[in-house]
Parts: sequence; C-alpha cells; structure tokens
Amino acid sequence: ALHPAEDRTLVHLELIDSAIEASYVTLSADGFSLRPGIKDAVARGFLEVDEPFVILGVAPLMHQSGVELEVDRVRPFSETCLAQVVHWEFYNHLRLFQYLTPPPEVFPGDRLDIECRYETLHRIEPTRQGQDASNEQCLARLYTVPAGSGTGSEP
Repeated sequence: ALHPAEDRTLVHLELIDSAIEASYVTLSADGFSLRPGIKDAVARGFLEVDEPFVILGVAPLMHQSGVELEVDRVRPFSETCLAQVVHWEFYNHLRLFQYLTPPPEVFPGDRLDIECRYETLHRIEPTRQGQDASNEQCLARLYTVPAGSGTGSEP
C-alpha cells in the first residue's frame, strides 16, 4: 500500500503542578587500559555519594569486548548488588535500561562501585577507555530522583 491507513490514536495527558525532577548520575571506570590476550580483564570505578538520592534505573554501557557489568552499593558493613548484566552483547544491550524494583536509596557515606569484565583474547594491542567502538567503556548512567521524594524502598 502506497498510502498508509489513517492513524486514529488517541492520547490522554494529565498535567500536574508538582513533579519530581529526575537526573542522571554517571558511574564509570576512567582511564583504564586492558591487556591484550586476556580472557577475564577487569576495569573498576567508584563514586562516593555526597547527596542522598534514589536510583530508579540503570543504563549500562560497554563496547564489543564487554562480557559482564555490575553496580554495587557499598556501606561500612554491607555490599549490595544493584544491577548486573551477565551476558553483554554490544548491539543488543546498547540501549538497555534496567528499572530497579524496588528502587534503592543511597546516602552520604555510601559508595557506588562499578566493575566491568572483558575478553581481550582477539586483541593484539591494549584496549583503552574511550568512546570509539574499538576502545571500551565501563559506564552506567543512573536515573535518579532526590531521596525523600516518595519513590524509594528504604527508610
């Protein structure tokens, strides 16, 4: 058909005066270099939390050598896995966004850790951190709202 059928989609929107403003927090390993010919190369990074917030979701990013990614919340006497990708496929996960249910809260004094694992067996030169697809990323964009906004799971 050269002319598509008429679209009669109806959308109802409701506007409210108050809304919770969300933002992204970037958690990444920076400046790493992975040795070539390694089955389990690792990059790590962390973020010291200085303001409380709730993590609604995580958008992970690695490139073609990526295998696994994990985001953990670290407190003085506990460590909690918040998000994990165990079989990274660059083209299938490139736009992956994981909603966290229930959404965890983080507080000043908490630390967020990111660990990415790579397979560099096919590489003959070191793989550096960078945005080009021949380089690698170890990054998670955390979709957040301020703590106390009524969306968190913990006191």
